[in-house]
Amino acid sequence: MRVIIVLSIFISQMLFASMSKVAEIAEHNTFRVVVPLGDKKVSTGSGFLVNKDGYLITNNHVVKGSKGVFILKNNYDTYKDVTLVKTYPKHDIAILKIANYTKDTFLKLQEPSSIKKGIDIFPLGFPGVADMIERMSFNATLTSGIISKIDVGAYRTFPSDYKFIQINAAINHGNSGGPLLSKNGTVVGINTLGAEEEDAQGAFWAIHVEELMKVLDSNNIKYTISTDSIDTSNTNNSINIYLILIIILVGVVVIYFIKKQKTTHITTSVDERELSRLVKDKMQKYEPKESIQNNNSQNTPSPKNKKIINTKLYPQNASQPIIEAIKKDTMSLGRDKKSDIVIENSNISREHLLISILGTKVVIVDLDSTNGTYIDGKKLKPHQKTQLQKNQKLIIGSEDTVYTIG
Repeated sequence: MRVIIVLSIFISQMLFASMSKVAEIAEHNTFRVVVPLGDKKVSTGSGFLVNKDGYLITNNHVVKGSKGVFILKNNYDTYKDVTLVKTYPKHDIAILKIANYTKDTFLKLQEPSSIKKGIDIFPLGFPGVADMIERMSFNATLTSGIISKIDVGAYRTFPSDYKFIQINAAINHGNSGGPLLSKNGTVVGINTLGAEEEDAQGAFWAIHVEELMKVLDSNNIKYTISTDSIDTSNTNNSINIYLILIIILVGVVVIYFIKKQKTTHITTSVDERELSRLVKDKMQKYEPKESIQNNNSQNTPSPKNKKIINTKLYPQNASQPIIEAIKKDTMSLGRDKKSDIVIENSNISREHLLISILGTKVVIVDLDSTNGTYIDGKKLKPHQKTQLQKNQKLIIGSEDTVYTIG
């Protein structure tokens, strides 16, 4: 048994070594970019450091509309003395700088010619749908996937010769500006776009690191290029080793249980007929009276008479109301005092949405609100019914108002 435990721990450590390495290198150098917009509104995104002078890269649409104030924060550091160096609206790249940056850590950029279709990638950032109960989370989210293809002019609002990387790992609101990493923790792109069309699932885009290098060169900003291999052939070799180890582990487990079963049969020497008689005597002695059983069965309610209990929606913010169908199944929600559910928040429209609750079924209809309604980060189309599932997050206007089914 001890051998099985040791092998299990060893294989688990090997399987997750690659992702752990990526997280360890990158998480210290990736920040949530908080941009105050005035009137208590903020825009958030992600960004990453490219040198020890404190230069940080993000998307232009993350800092758009800023008042010149920026906060960079992750689980390790917070920086408020941050300036906007330059923006490239047509290329969706912005450069920020941390004043008096003293640390030596930053992310290396991957040599562009080594970035190919099929290579493992890891988007890192701060998607709004992953925020915890606190108003804003500063613990970065790491996901994984592969490069689906490398394309030029893939998106209509960018220059026709602009280089993009299409990936199958999800990019949500808040991921924008974060690094797209290789298995070595080097930057291969900037997380930028998600599919807008409802049927275009599993297609997301990052700006190719080659475009970032051009911007950095034009501003004489230093960066470090990594020429280490990120080819999938090395990954395939590792997978083969893991498969061999797993087969060995399965073989050891099978042998262990076969030996255990034989031992059990050898040590069992009780007369089966005598055991059966003893058990039967005990059962007859303590068996309940038949009349008591009948009375109990009569008191058991019929499933047909079982009352249907409506689902409730619970807020992540304790100051906001629990939503339940008390007087009617369909309720209006908004800032208007005439709404069935009134939530006073500037991000919520006066008439924001309708919520229908019937039993376990919850249906949401956005009323063409200003800031929108989201389910798991996906914006709902106005006046279209969408069912909220058990494990999904309903975001109303912003991450300030998040509900889940109880």
